[in-house]
Amino acid sequence: MSERGWSGGFWEFLLQKVRPVNGSDSSLKAALNAGIIRQLSTAGVTGFQSGELARLLNAEARERFRNPAAHTRYVGLETARECKLYVENVLEKLVEYTRSDGQADPTVH
Repeated sequence: MSERGWSGGFWEFLLQKVRPVNGSDSSLKAALNAGIIRQLSTAGVTGFQSGELARLLNAEARERFRNPAAHTRYVGLETARECKLYVENVLEKLVEYTRSDGQADPTVH
């Protein structure tokens, strides 16, 4: 965890790790899984359970759009445009996946 918060890599790992509630740490996974699901819309629950939510934060995209180490160079303008589109699409999906106020808790079977 950085001083400013959890990184995209951490969130990708967490979302993948707690999606299946099994193993020796299943009680912890169950609590985290349920907490995440409570924050999601019906589409978000489906995206979480399928792994799509975690894939929105994938390492390949983070590496592709990240400035090189120590910020000694910058990504090119075309890559920056692609990054902008990628982030806008991910944010749109995240808005779709999260609950709005007043939305009922999703039912998980």
